[in-house]
Amino acid sequence: ALRAALGRSYRRGEVTSVPYIITGDLADSRPRELALEVDQLGAFWRAIDSTALARWFMLLLGTGARPGVLVRLTPYQIDIVRQRIDLQPPGAPETGKRNPILPIVPSLMPWVSEPRAPYVIERRAKALRAAWAAARTRARLDASVVPYSIRHTLATWMSEQNVPEGELVAWFGHGKESTTRRWYIKRRVYRPDYLATAAAAVESLINAVKSEAG
Repeated sequence: ALRAALGRSYRRGEVTSVPYIITGDLADSRPRELALEVDQLGAFWRAIDSTALARWFMLLLGTGARPGVLVRLTPYQIDIVRQRIDLQPPGAPETGKRNPILPIVPSLMPWVSEPRAPYVIERRAKALRAAWAAARTRARLDASVVPYSIRHTLATWMSEQNVPEGELVAWFGHGKESTTRRWYIKRRVYRPDYLATAAAAVESLINAVKSEAG
């Protein structure tokens, strides 16, 4: 509460600077590297009770993107004809956390193919996180299961499926692109074989979860 109040005052020009405020136990600051099992993903899927949360979960599972990026996803970032999804928000500056262009795997297609505006997911972040927490409780999973866990889960699954390291790096937006690679990225991503091994691994995980969930 103190951090929020100081931030508000700074934006209003009431103070010229604000201190960094540490919140919580420092031991809780370690990265969330939980990788879920297929039965846990299946249990969560069965506990979902809204289309908005189901769409968010499927987008998380089908892309491994950062949760906040998907909440802001717009229809203009989805190319149904070429079956590609551009995770970089329109007009947003590129940062070290790159948001790549990815293939849309077959199981994800029904969840992104309907035109909707202004955002693909029809509920906002606060409501989605509340729905996530409620579904997690119904699925009898503990509080460590957060939306970001899906990114770690997908990365772990893809590694176990022997997806080449280069495809993993490209899929999750790790590392920096060379100037030449950035220049030709639009051509590269629309090749039929672009990240094909990674996409096959993603589809296999979704199918495993669907089978587990019945």
